[in-house]
Amino acid sequence: MAILVLQHCPVTPVGIIGDTLHQRGASLDIRMAHQGEAMPESPEGFDGLVVLGGPMHAGDDLTYPAFPPMLRLIRRFHGEAKPVLGVCLGAQLVSRAFGGRVWPFGGLEIGYLAVRMTPAGRRDPL
Repeated sequence: MAILVLQHCPVTPVGIIGDTLHQRGASLDIRMAHQGEAMPESPEGFDGLVVLGGPMHAGDDLTYPAFPPMLRLIRRFHGEAKPVLGVCLGAQLVSRAFGGRVWPFGGLEIGYLAVRMTPAGRRDPL
């Protein structure tokens, strides 16, 4: 299982998600487009996509010109029925990719919430 990971900055690595994917037999291809690394244009060769968090604003395409190609790539993964996981900023980009609106919160937002698996999640090998 090959997973594409889009990492936005050096201080927001794939961490526990990556460890879990490795334990389940996945190989990770980590790309840092904001650092000049090329992103693939299609999901070909990948079984899933993880879009990580970062300190940037999800709507700031001028400062982060890699966002629009990421949005297209997210839609292509979805269009091929390949799983997409967005974490923090990544979840905001997934929302944007499908027409959602994002805006600055206006304050510091750090925290942890309980996460529960759905029945579909329990069946998914990722």
